[in-house]
Amino acid sequence: MIEDYNLRLFLTEQNYLKKIPLVSLRSNPEHKLKDDDVIIQEVETRNKAELLLFSNRHTVYKLRIYDIPDCKASSLGEYLTNMLELDEDERIIYITATDDYSGWMLFSFENGKCAKIDLGSYATKTNRKKLANAYSDISPLIDIRYIGEDADFVAYSSINKVLVFNTANINPKTTRNSQGVQVMKAKKGSRMCSVKTIEESGIREPDYYRTKTIPAVGCYLRAEDVEDKQMTIECD
Repeated sequence: MIEDYNLRLFLTEQNYLKKIPLVSLRSNPEHKLKDDDVIIQEVETRNKAELLLFSNRHTVYKLRIYDIPDCKASSLGEYLTNMLELDEDERIIYITATDDYSGWMLFSFENGKCAKIDLGSYATKTNRKKLANAYSDISPLIDIRYIGEDADFVAYSSINKVLVFNTANINPKTTRNSQGVQVMKAKKGSRMCSVKTIEESGIREPDYYRTKTIPAVGCYLRAEDVEDKQMTIECD
């Protein structure tokens, strides 16, 4: 019989995955990592849930969490390149755990579009471990995240335009590689370069940048928000 218990998953930049029971994590929270490696995501879940692992090659891998060995924070964890037989230069960029496939994946792209994909689109009746066309490849991906309910997000453009939008204005799709809908309009050759939650953004007055309808160009970032040290715009 498969035991069920609470645990945390840690994904690192160098493609390591740690599965640590909460009991073990409380007793020894000090993480061991390879040189120059960092934890890029942490997920709390249960041993009987399923794990979706999205790669930079528009592919999603699926694992039963109970098939992943437990480890301690003091170990490196599982090397996903070997575990998943990833292609050369392929890496896992995001993970999410589910036991009922409710909610959506929100993919945001450089061309200003966002795709809201039903998580159920990744459910399979057979024990398939790899699904191609996990998200659109029409434009470079700038953000990926799971959302359990509709919420406000902040989009930034390369010309310092900022737009607050709600995902309720984005119709969900069941086609995994849907191009999505236009959220941020391009202006003067601009591109959308970052999407954050309101909390991540540190913006003090979100309503100033809010739009009731999409697509929209957005408003220029105000000085008081530029000065907020919590907020950075990630435009390369």
